[in-house]
Amino acid sequence: MDRLPYPLLFDIMHYLDPSSLLTMAQTNKFMSIPALQSLWKKPTLSSHHMLSLFTSSLNASSTSVRPYYLWVTELTVSFSINTTYALLPDTSYVILPDTFYASLRLIHLNRLSLCRVQINMHPQPAVIDAIRHQMTLLDSLDLFDCSPSTPTVFLMKAIQTSLPLTNLRVSECYLSDFHVQHFAAYCPELQNVQLRKTGYLSDSSITALASNCPKLEALAITLPSNIVQSNTITLVAIKSLAEHCPRLRQFICPGQTRISGPQTQAFIEQHCPLLRDYDFSLTF
Repeated sequence: MDRLPYPLLFDIMHYLDPSSLLTMAQTNKFMSIPALQSLWKKPTLSSHHMLSLFTSSLNASSTSVRPYYLWVTELTVSFSINTTYALLPDTSYVILPDTFYASLRLIHLNRLSLCRVQINMHPQPAVIDAIRHQMTLLDSLDLFDCSPSTPTVFLMKAIQTSLPLTNLRVSECYLSDFHVQHFAAYCPELQNVQLRKTGYLSDSSITALASNCPKLEALAITLPSNIVQSNTITLVAIKSLAEHCPRLRQFICPGQTRISGPQTQAFIEQHCPLLRDYDFSLTF
């Protein structure tokens, strides 16, 4: 094994679970670095203990022979998927310590996923600076079931310049048209936008995305769980997407009464040649 080239070792370790990678890291010095790099590439933090270990290890690694902070490319914070502890109550959110945001200054992430996280609506300047730093690097951002303040901070307060973000997934977090209009104006590279069960969005959200994000290929906007139908999205939104987003292949927008009829389907068939995956059905 110690004669295998590093690229081949990384390919092999891609198929190993964390426990096996840890065993490989303890085998010998040659196996240690690629195994540890694979372990640190996409960490998932699902408890306060893991969060503490993560931040302390990152801070120590700046002077260590093992630069963990260089190896992290994707990060998931999701206490609700922890199998060791009981699931969080439906109304509970995790408030991350300032040390976590300080650690964001040390790493360059491609993807950040947050589940049930709460951020102060008026965070400290150091927290905002750390989030802004990561937002200028991220390719993908996932926010799932977070407090209302979290998307406000990430998608409005932390955005002041054009970003390279290509994938945005927000689910069961409150969003308004103002949120969408703001981040759309600063994210021209967006290709995949999934806004599921997020709020009472209207034509203005879709037209903002269409006019600012010409590379858009997939868009999903669904109603919150407590709303069955809405009439806030019309053919105006469809026409804007047809005009500005020639690459659009998927548009999921069920429950909207004003685009559920045959007129919308006829328009799409005539003006949106690539859009073949769409759902405007009425849900009951």
